[in-house]
Amino acid sequence: MNKEMVRRIDRLFREWDDPGSPGCSLGILRRGKVLYSRGYGMASLEHNVPISQKTVFDLGSTSKQFVAFCIALLEKRGKISAEDDAARYLPELGKYAGKIRVRHLLHHTSGIRDYLALMELAGMRYENEYPDEQIFNLIKMQRDLNFTPGNEFLYSNSGYLLLGEIIKRVSGFSLREFAEKNIFSPLGMKNTHFHDDYSVIVRNKATGYSASTNGFKTDISLFDVVGDGGLNTNVTDLAKWDANFYVNRLGGGQDLIQKIITPGRLNDGRELGYSYGLFLSGYREQRIVSHGGAWVGYRSEMMRFPDKDLTIVCLSNLVQVKPTHLSKRVADICLEGELEGRPTPVTPCAAGRRGVKGRSPSPGLYLDERNEGFIELESAGGKYVLRDDESRYELYCIGVGRYAVAGGLRELLVLADVPGNTRVMLKKLNSGPVEYRKAPRPRIAGSRAARLRGRYYAEELGTEYILRNKGVRLFLERPGAEPEELRWITERILAGKYISLTFPKVPAARSFLLDYCRIKGIVFKKS
Repeated sequence: MNKEMVRRIDRLFREWDDPGSPGCSLGILRRGKVLYSRGYGMASLEHNVPISQKTVFDLGSTSKQFVAFCIALLEKRGKISAEDDAARYLPELGKYAGKIRVRHLLHHTSGIRDYLALMELAGMRYENEYPDEQIFNLIKMQRDLNFTPGNEFLYSNSGYLLLGEIIKRVSGFSLREFAEKNIFSPLGMKNTHFHDDYSVIVRNKATGYSASTNGFKTDISLFDVVGDGGLNTNVTDLAKWDANFYVNRLGGGQDLIQKIITPGRLNDGRELGYSYGLFLSGYREQRIVSHGGAWVGYRSEMMRFPDKDLTIVCLSNLVQVKPTHLSKRVADICLEGELEGRPTPVTPCAAGRRGVKGRSPSPGLYLDERNEGFIELESAGGKYVLRDDESRYELYCIGVGRYAVAGGLRELLVLADVPGNTRVMLKKLNSGPVEYRKAPRPRIAGSRAARLRGRYYAEELGTEYILRNKGVRLFLERPGAEPEELRWITERILAGKYISLTFPKVPAARSFLLDYCRIKGIVFKKS
């Protein structure tokens, strides 16, 4: 690391290098050795404490690799197999038609609905304290899966929550205790633990924040269920974890490391870009082994370039920071001259900007007529935004007619953009491409909306939703959320910001199927 590289890296973080702002802790590692580390901004605005490499953060989903490593250790000791029926350890899972194996939980191919999304639908708030039993009961209430185990990939926090419970039942130790005994203590990670008791004081921990119109506000939670997240650690300790990737000191030699970075597969043999709690992808023709995380006011990324012996760790205590994007920018500098292609774009592409041959997204509704799926392209705040069945994403231009979202989770290809024939193709990580054709908004009679209004109950949530109409306009009321106007996608499908309702084809529909983020097909019946 020379002075010019350091100057350019520091410039990436200058927005948060301010005594009045939350910020980031950055670590640049080579085989576990710290090449450069620095804190930008404040760990505590209340107490004027700056961020350093010793500042502790909640890693969110970056925690998953540690849970998966615990499973790998139990496999090595013959206590469990990834091919085992998960119902052997969690009999509650035996009710489903398809057999859920341990590897399905590891690879997000189980079809089990995401418990965090279930909480939102049931009106439960992340900020509150809930006993483990209440969360597990919410999962147990689900009668169906999103899909047959192994048929698809759909990221689900429930899988790793259940893996944590399997570790407890197999080993006799809580996840916190097992990880401490078998990972953190042997590696000397003295500032690392699974935070399964919100009342325990954590020394040097940053407070989570979110930007608001009046500055910053605290963004923290009393939620202390762990497995899918909940690891508290710092850059100093993650350097020790990174070193173990190159020289495994935890048993099993490098064979165990190879195991945790071997991609999973779907039932049809397709290889996944996911292994044991790690995404396997690429950037500018280099392999990446990584995972990011987000939980209340915390954001994180640990991105390893194994063929370059380089790892970028970026931890933040501000919602608006994008560590995955920043980590790639840091890699652009550290590996300058060694990477192919163009660096990741700095800002989302401007709406209306047309590339070569004018192939840019045309805002509007797009339908996948074969599967009744849909996406929407919007021009919001001068930027292009993609809305699909999971979330909303700002688009970055990565080539002629090609757009991607930060982190590489989605790529959009404009196939044709001429009157009467506007088509795009959407490729999701670990899924096949789907073609969509632009379609006009449907014309709906007011009587149709009137027939759908009423109260609907979902047994899998123990919750009632209300549909009210004002003429042709329909509004959804649900616990824990503001009333939301739904948009007509077709005569049978309505959509909100992240939610969609699909009604049967019969005119007098008395039920609908609800999709929401990582949840598919929850049945609501008219009361």
